[in-house]
Amino acid sequence: MGTAKDQTCAECGNPGSLRTHLDCYRARKARKERERKASLRATGATSADLNRGTQARALGLQTETLVSLMARPCDVCGNEAPEARKNNSAYARKDTGAVTGTVCQRCASALGYLGHDPERVRAALALLTSEDDHRDATT
Repeated sequence: MGTAKDQTCAECGNPGSLRTHLDCYRARKARKERERKASLRATGATSADLNRGTQARALGLQTETLVSLMARPCDVCGNEAPEARKNNSAYARKDTGAVTGTVCQRCASALGYLGHDPERVRAALALLTSEDDHRDATT
């Protein structure tokens, strides 16, 4: 394999590799995505199917795996997805990206408010389960 100077860009035909031509790289990536979406639509796929496929790739999952995760009840509260929403969400850890379970919209918001920080979640749990009573005993 030659150097970038010896290569010809597959998109524009000019000297250099596709990696050295950022505009060509972006154009090729956009064209491939349009082609993928067109082929899926030709098979009768809906926009929700396309979105699930995009989300699955972003999470590093197969689409079928993501769909089965989204159909499960919330791993935090156990609630099924409300009928209006139809699906829960796959939860990916913010520090590692590992997909660890399924959460409903309310629990996903709660985890977000706690900054997806396990220490803050533990502190909140300790507060919720505390037997301390700080009310003035003389009143």
